[in-house]
Amino acid sequence: AEWNVTMTKKYRTIIIAQTASSFEREREIVIESGCDDFLRKPYKELEIFELMQKHLGICFIYEDMETEYTVYPVKGRKNEITQESFSGLSEKVLKQLKTAATVAIMEEVKELIETIRLTHPKLANCFTEMANDFEYGKIAQIIEEYTD
Repeated sequence: AEWNVTMTKKYRTIIIAQTASSFEREREIVIESGCDDFLRKPYKELEIFELMQKHLGICFIYEDMETEYTVYPVKGRKNEITQESFSGLSEKVLKQLKTAATVAIMEEVKELIETIRLTHPKLANCFTEMANDFEYGKIAQIIEEYTD
């Protein structure tokens, strides 16, 4: 019986839950249900590697960051957003969009962008491009930057 327990622990699949929930209680429920860890959306690529390192003991070797690298400009319409882009836009809609984008509720983000499109089509196009690229955190960041 002791051999089976050690073998089970040694070869068992690690389960990481990914969720858009921002509630700490959700984390507790996930861990209690048998998951090994928890990852909130939106997340950064680095967070995935950190979890793999933590749970699998994988060691990543990163390239020296002192070497030269090319910076690529942000593509498309995202650069077209200015303070004036938000002029006359409902604060309520912006707050709802920021909240939905923060927790990556994709359908709600798309619906709110369509609401914005009625009065601010250029801004809606920019947000649509970001949503299509799954850059929900960027949407929330831009709203915060230009409305606070």
